[in-house]
Amino acid sequence: MAEDNTIKRLGPLYAEHLLLGASFEDGTRVLRYESESLDAPSLMNATYLCDLTYARLTLLSGQDSPALAQAAFAGRKLEVGECRYEPALTGDGGIASIPLLARTGQNEYVMLDTSPRAEVLHAWLAFLSSISQDGYEPYAHADVQDVSASHVLLLLGGKDATVVLLDYVGDQPLPGKGCVASCRLDRIPAIVLRLPTASQPCYLIMAPPHTAVALWRSFLSFTEVIPVGNATINKLLASEFPWMDYLTSTDAVRLSSKALMGHDLLRKDQDYVGARALFG
Repeated sequence: MAEDNTIKRLGPLYAEHLLLGASFEDGTRVLRYESESLDAPSLMNATYLCDLTYARLTLLSGQDSPALAQAAFAGRKLEVGECRYEPALTGDGGIASIPLLARTGQNEYVMLDTSPRAEVLHAWLAFLSSISQDGYEPYAHADVQDVSASHVLLLLGGKDATVVLLDYVGDQPLPGKGCVASCRLDRIPAIVLRLPTASQPCYLIMAPPHTAVALWRSFLSFTEVIPVGNATINKLLASEFPWMDYLTSTDAVRLSSKALMGHDLLRKDQDYVGARALFG
């Protein structure tokens, strides 16, 4: 039974990680692999693959989802097919979390949170969606769901990441920086997001769990692709997005409006929850 619970927490690639000599953190994610020797700066010249299936994936959908997204997230208003790291602020101007937010449809958003604050964010969004005042529920037709188990989440990035993916998609266009697209990786249906990183390309691949082992082994069949654990990936992403260092615990987090704007995390319109407290 304990083994079954471990497999459930670590996802469908648990056995693959064991074969690669993985050490685990908190029973939920790969910390590093036995053969892993590259540090974050060196990784910029490599092509890497990381399993992010432990992360919280939240789906926001329904007719009122654009209005809820506008209220809940303080970054730029996304068009369909765009993705961006966006802060969700609480009423007192604190930070619930800063997930990767993707608008996958007119009335559909997906949020990926790899930080320890994922549960805080999910609970905050669920609270906002149920707000009622004098019988009026502004987001009555917005649904917040945990869909983490519906996809395997792989991060493929680095020097030759685009070349590797092009081998799978054929004539289908890959998403540009800060964009999301539906693709078929050979015969596997997937949602592919290209992170808004400034240096090497970095793709988040969302695919059905039953395809996880085939995709993992296929990507690693490229001699230039190396598996890396979350300790390295976290350092790499923090070098691109320094604010990630503030999200390493569930303690209260506050950043000034100046700091958030300095990280290009706030839009000019102050029409989101927490704006009054942040600028007051």
